[in-house]
Amino acid sequence: MDQLLANIMKMQMEGGEVPEEKPRPPAVLDSFDIAGVSKKIQEAKNIIVMTGAGISVSAGIPDFRSPGTGLYDNLQKYNLPDPQSIFTIDYFKENPAPFYMLAKELYPGMYCPTPTHYFLKLLADKGKLLRVYTQNIDSLESIAGLDTDLVIAAHGNFDSAHCIETGKPVDTEEVKQAILSGEEGWRAMTERHGGLVKPDIVFFGEALPERFFHLMQVDFPKCDLLLVMGTSLVVQPFASLVDNVAEAVPRVLINRELVGEVGEYERQIAKLTGREATGFEFSEERRWRDVALLGTCDERVEELATAVGWGDDLEKLVAEGKESFAKQEGTKETGGDDPAKAIAEAALAGEASKVHKVSGSKTKTQAESSPTKTTNDPVHISGLFQGEATGGGSESSTPLNWILSFVSENVKSIGGGAISAFGGSYTKSVDGSEIQYKILSGKVDFKTKKFEITESSTDESRSDDIVYSGDYEMDGKLYVLTGGWKLVKSGETGPFKLFMQDSKYSGLWIGEAVPAEGQMDVPRNPIQWALGIVEEPKNGEPKYFGAGFFDDAGDVPGQPVLRYVIKDKGDDGFQKMYCSPLPQGMTVSYTNVKLEQEEDGSYALSGHWVNNFEQTTGLFGARKEL
Repeated sequence: MDQLLANIMKMQMEGGEVPEEKPRPPAVLDSFDIAGVSKKIQEAKNIIVMTGAGISVSAGIPDFRSPGTGLYDNLQKYNLPDPQSIFTIDYFKENPAPFYMLAKELYPGMYCPTPTHYFLKLLADKGKLLRVYTQNIDSLESIAGLDTDLVIAAHGNFDSAHCIETGKPVDTEEVKQAILSGEEGWRAMTERHGGLVKPDIVFFGEALPERFFHLMQVDFPKCDLLLVMGTSLVVQPFASLVDNVAEAVPRVLINRELVGEVGEYERQIAKLTGREATGFEFSEERRWRDVALLGTCDERVEELATAVGWGDDLEKLVAEGKESFAKQEGTKETGGDDPAKAIAEAALAGEASKVHKVSGSKTKTQAESSPTKTTNDPVHISGLFQGEATGGGSESSTPLNWILSFVSENVKSIGGGAISAFGGSYTKSVDGSEIQYKILSGKVDFKTKKFEITESSTDESRSDDIVYSGDYEMDGKLYVLTGGWKLVKSGETGPFKLFMQDSKYSGLWIGEAVPAEGQMDVPRNPIQWALGIVEEPKNGEPKYFGAGFFDDAGDVPGQPVLRYVIKDKGDDGFQKMYCSPLPQGMTVSYTNVKLEQEEDGSYALSGHWVNNFEQTTGLFGARKEL
């Protein structure tokens, strides 16, 4: 046990005087929830917001410390002695290549601000914002339109740069072009300036900007409401800022999990020394000013904006911001005869049909990929199916929720005959708190109208594989699947029946994902998804779910087909997670997803993607096949 705590116990046992804990001050909020915080926002005049990487995750930028998806967990390809080495000044001087490679992938301009960034702009527009103190280096606050005078980039950003040998500033456009040009570019820049050039991001081993220390002394005494968003509150001295506001100032944590709480150790030490304990007090018996609004930052700020009466204002800012960003990106990436640039422009603009029409694109339109039909067989049968399975020694039934695509083996661009039935399924836990996603794959015979499909989990054990076999038939304008199922491991069997749902957005989606500008070594990949999109999810059901595959996976020996499931991320979009033999951490997130109906009546899907394992990014566009 720590010696100080041992001393406290000794004093108590010996009857010594231990300072009494300071009584809890009166509550400064009417309630410790959205209503209480929204009322305080209406009253406040000098709001300070502290932000971390969590506010940018929905833009497609990974945070640093989330297990599995965080930046520090996905830097294996750089062969670092330690994940934090990539932001260590001594290591940068010794081996700058890993940082320049990462900077190329994270460079500002590829990502659209999130609703949380526009909420910060809204606070400024309403005359409520005193300052934003951010740990982020992505500059999304300024891209969202926030005046740079209102932002303190505590850990720096890409807005300025200097030569670390001479100390002289270097033009940021020159730095950007050099980094995006790869090793040849940054080495040439080093020669020109007589030493390594680094964007003014604060590395471990470097001091924080003087502006941070000066304005924190000016701002925090004025603060009348502190909002803390999307941060782990681990890195000092930034984390200690929460204790710099006056005792009567409410402090609100908007985060996925609780952080920065006062521990019993700190509380006892503070009691022994007669000083204030630092950190948040969220427990009902101790709180008087601290509120925890748990969830995604975007969800919570949208709720706050609505409660304050600014819901429409925030929605307008987000829509205008996305439109403006799309135009900027389109202008930046337009030009020349490079089809990838035109695809990227079309994808971001939500014009997915243009993706299929660009010269040189590997992806074909339905008209191009579909053979001339000599029979009445359909080219594909795709849609959302719901039903139930019974039997297996149980009187109860099991609900089935599938997104399924039967594809003609003649359609070489979709499966090439390797797969003719594929899709995804999901099941909810009894209490509805968890969703398990699985993959469907198998064969269909369009002549006999028979199929056999295996439902599998994503890991390599496959201990719960279920084989479904049966027939399909038309019932009006929709299809019905009937047959029997068999649990492979136990041999249990039973019947099942599924009905196609009238879901206009669910079906077979074909398109392409292209890398962001400057990522010349990243390939363009075709999109072939069986994707379910539920317009208004209810009772905890996912908005997105499905599956897809690569059927030309030559870079994985013995694996001609690589499969993946598509998992819902709510308002954040959806995530693609590869199945065994690829590692479970191999995921691709799709964000800023836009769904639109085009002039010809087809549906187009577009947005950003980020490979969380390889740390690559880009744009995507797809169209639902009719």
